[in-house]
Amino acid sequence: MKYFFDNLSVTIKEWFQGAKEISLKKKLIALAAIILAIILVITGTSISKVKKNPMANPDYVAQNYAQNYAERKYYQAFEYSIIGKDGVDNYIKENYLSDYDSKNELSEKEHYDAINICTTLSKELSSFMSTYGIGNYDSFFGAYVETAKNIVEGYIDDAEPSDLLILECIKYSLDNYSKEYVETLNKRYNNNYSITLSEPEIKEFTEDEVQLYIENKSDLANTVFMKSGMKPNKIKAVKKYSYNVIINDQAESTITEYLVKIGPYWYVDLTSLVY
Repeated sequence: MKYFFDNLSVTIKEWFQGAKEISLKKKLIALAAIILAIILVITGTSISKVKKNPMANPDYVAQNYAQNYAERKYYQAFEYSIIGKDGVDNYIKENYLSDYDSKNELSEKEHYDAINICTTLSKELSSFMSTYGIGNYDSFFGAYVETAKNIVEGYIDDAEPSDLLILECIKYSLDNYSKEYVETLNKRYNNNYSITLSEPEIKEFTEDEVQLYIENKSDLANTVFMKSGMKPNKIKAVKKYSYNVIINDQAESTITEYLVKIGPYWYVDLTSLVY
């Protein structure tokens, strides 16, 4: 790229030096050619970046979300959803932890306290799953952060919990929830099992169906959706994916996802099945 523009600058310089000897028509043709070359290089670079980003491939997004969801690795699954656009950590911090002290790292004492805090908080996760379910992620995160705050304040005297400490506890709790599921499956299948997905059933929405998809979102769905930093009316396309979750050749459950295309990228719309 640098070589191209270095040579282009020489060409432009030479063109202007000999401009007096060139007719107006030829000058305009040469200038148009130069401008077109610059546009093609910039456009080509942008297209190349989009193609290299896996989020530009809806099949990739759908499968990775479904596989992580099937294994109850919910935090990893969120990375392929609308709340993962700028990173799940950033989403949670901006929407649920903005009132807390912001830290980049925990002190030694906080690391020690976090062991007890996160373990205690993790025990609350099952009840939150029963009350809200991970699909109702906005209510889930809101209530979980409030509970975390109360637990942290109970362990740390005269101290406000930081955003990093609560975030680490959320991650720990969800990770522990996934590990408990693995332990359950190991007992059930004597440490010999695999979780796979069937070939998905895919429905691609027509332009009219995409418009209805946008119009039929509830006010709550729109509000929750926009917390991710995107607007529903920017949705360009919608695809529905349905997978069977298969454990050792036996279909156990079904995962249904709605993927939305905003800009050049696809995201799982977490508001589609809940709000």
